[in-house]
Amino acid sequence: MGAFEKAVRDGLVPKLTIDADSPWIERENVPLDAPPGTRIKFHGEGGYDSGAFARGLLVVGETYSLKSMDVGDWESFVEIEEVPGRFNSVHFELVQ
Repeated sequence: MGAFEKAVRDGLVPKLTIDADSPWIERENVPLDAPPGTRIKFHGEGGYDSGAFARGLLVVGETYSLKSMDVGDWESFVEIEEVPGRFNSVHFELVQ
């Protein structure tokens, strides 16, 4: 048993709890080859500075229909049927 495991066992490391809305929850990204009509959900997390713009137009937790996707070298953008504009794909997750 290593030092970290001993510290956890002895209660020296606090337990981490994450709520369901945490940005640390693993999400399934929108596939870069997702066809039009794919249902995607806006979670509004991530992105360098595009989050505030997207959160000003979209509703966190709302599901939208993918209209098109523009895949670039460093970032990808989605267009959705319900709201005009282009949004960083990192703000969305695939709806199962």
